[in-house]
Amino acid sequence: MAFLKRILPLLVILTLVTVGHVAASPDDWPMFHADLAHSGATSESVQPPLRLIWTYTTYNQVVSSPAVSGGVVYVGSNDGNVYELEADTGGLVWSSHTTGGNSSPAVSGGVVYVGSQGNVYALDAQTGAKIWSYKTTFGGPWTIYSSPAVSGGVVYVGSYEGNVYALNAETGALIWSYTTGGQVYSSPAILSGVVYVGSNDGNVYALNAATGALIWSYTTGGGVWSSPAVSGGVVYVGSTDGNVYALNAGTGANIWSYKTGNYVDSSPAVSGGVVYVGSDDGNVYALDAGTGTKIWSYNTGRDVESSPAVSGGVVYVGSFDGNLYALNAATGALIGSYTTTTGYWVLSSPAVSRGMVYVGSNDCKVYAFAPVSTLAATTTVASVVQTTSTYYSTSMTTIPVYSTSTITTTTTTTATSTQTTLTTQTNTVATGMSMATIYTSSTLTQTAMATSTVGVYVLADPLSIATVVLAIALAFVAGIMATRLRRIGSKPRTCPSCGFRNPPFAVSFCTKCGEKLQKQ
Repeated sequence: MAFLKRILPLLVILTLVTVGHVAASPDDWPMFHADLAHSGATSESVQPPLRLIWTYTTYNQVVSSPAVSGGVVYVGSNDGNVYELEADTGGLVWSSHTTGGNSSPAVSGGVVYVGSQGNVYALDAQTGAKIWSYKTTFGGPWTIYSSPAVSGGVVYVGSYEGNVYALNAETGALIWSYTTGGQVYSSPAILSGVVYVGSNDGNVYALNAATGALIWSYTTGGGVWSSPAVSGGVVYVGSTDGNVYALNAGTGANIWSYKTGNYVDSSPAVSGGVVYVGSDDGNVYALDAGTGTKIWSYNTGRDVESSPAVSGGVVYVGSFDGNLYALNAATGALIGSYTTTTGYWVLSSPAVSRGMVYVGSNDCKVYAFAPVSTLAATTTVASVVQTTSTYYSTSMTTIPVYSTSTITTTTTTTATSTQTTLTTQTNTVATGMSMATIYTSSTLTQTAMATSTVGVYVLADPLSIATVVLAIALAFVAGIMATRLRRIGSKPRTCPSCGFRNPPFAVSFCTKCGEKLQKQ
């Protein structure tokens, strides 16, 4: 049919637009602790109280911290898989099996970089297919806990045998390696051409990013599993000697140190002149970034090895008690706590992106939380076609809504006078969730219609424009098909040549002999 030939190319294009990853956003959290400086902070504000949106169950503990990029979540599991999950629903896009437990992924240029049991992998972000892998010197069964950082076409990562590696991001070829005196569990931070990383030999290292040459090292009193955060010319890092250190980024000189009650394996987050960090003494600390003076501490009751994430005046952090905590960044007051599974540790560090908080747990699950104040993570779009006095409803479409509750009404018509009356029906989405208003064809009336009209009623979301356009196109096609069927009628059509009784949908030609049919 001619009208289908005209509309199909448009539908194909619209479908391709709506399928696949959303474009990268400044609100993405594409690597461990958000960025190359490991600030652990975002300009996006995600405010508690939170509600659980979805969980995804892997086959082993999720110590890896999620990375969020382009509307999807990347996370590793100790089952040996890297998972790509839909950020809004938790639906599995792909999983890619590596050789063992995984570090936290880093996403850059359409590639996912991750460490796993002596190997560093580069995976296609769209499909999970392996692009390359690099086997470290030690190899063997030991997991790479260090999370890659990607800068200037180079992947920087530490390994169990004590090396820091710089690999070509496209090919995996070795550019340089630097040998420390202990395992490198720490994840490198990159700033101004310098790689900052800790080692289990007790040192914090500053290396030339281009050559791997040592610029300086600073010796603490214990192993440095914590990953450095760099802000304002200062490197902040924890040590198993129980101290949080502030070091001059240029020289490595000690500016201050603060003593906690146990190991500091947590990696500091820095925001607004305050350093936030956890300790195995069960506390989350807020320290003045300039002096190291304690501003507040909050006791969770169990070890805090999760690294804090700061968003809109809120500190999110996990604890060995199985909870994700939301603390007031200024006072340390508890705003809310969210239980994963009682008795299972939360070592994974939260990622805050696109209006949600993502975290893994030792109960083998990945969790996604969103503010109660927003609507459901998905909202219904009703597309309705009116021809004369009959409604033809298209299939209901689901699109993501992140943080808006604005109602947008769009009506397209060729009529000179259109009056639209919209009746709303409020339904409870789920227990403990907020209320969502759903607009359906049964509560919609439109008058003074001269020709076919498409009315689309949707909770506004700028990232869903393509989906709405596709819904309009599908509704338009449905209206044309309905009009054609009414014109054709419901009676069989007899071929004047062969006498075959054609069904009503045979619009122009006999389905048996091909003779042109007469119009009814």
